[in-house]
Amino acid sequence: MQLSFSTLACPEYSFSDMYAMATDLGFDGIEVRGLGREIFDNKRNMPFAKENVSETARMLSDLGLEISCFSSDCCLRYPELFEENVRIITEYINAARALGTKFVRVLGDDGPEAVDGGNDEEVIRQLK
Repeated sequence: MQLSFSTLACPEYSFSDMYAMATDLGFDGIEVRGLGREIFDNKRNMPFAKENVSETARMLSDLGLEISCFSSDCCLRYPELFEENVRIITEYINAARALGTKFVRVLGDDGPEAVDGGNDEEVIRQLK
């Protein structure tokens, strides 16, 4: 894969809008940062839900597209979110495995700026 774009730039697009744009503009892949508010919600027939991911993988392959990265919004600095993070990250890993995606992004903090009193030890613990 040589060139991909992030869904962060098009939060209101449907997945079909995204892969159509990717093929029309010559992209090789898509970094999935979100599809609206959820990407695994089975109630809305999301393409990366467990029940749909095999079909999505076939369709992307037919289009010559890859998912370059799944970028989660899991923030690892909060110990009280550990169980929820494990649940969410597991969904991302399972989807990545089904699609042959090599990368799943997690966050060490919930903002881009450096924060005094960060919780590096908790981030390391959750990563392990």
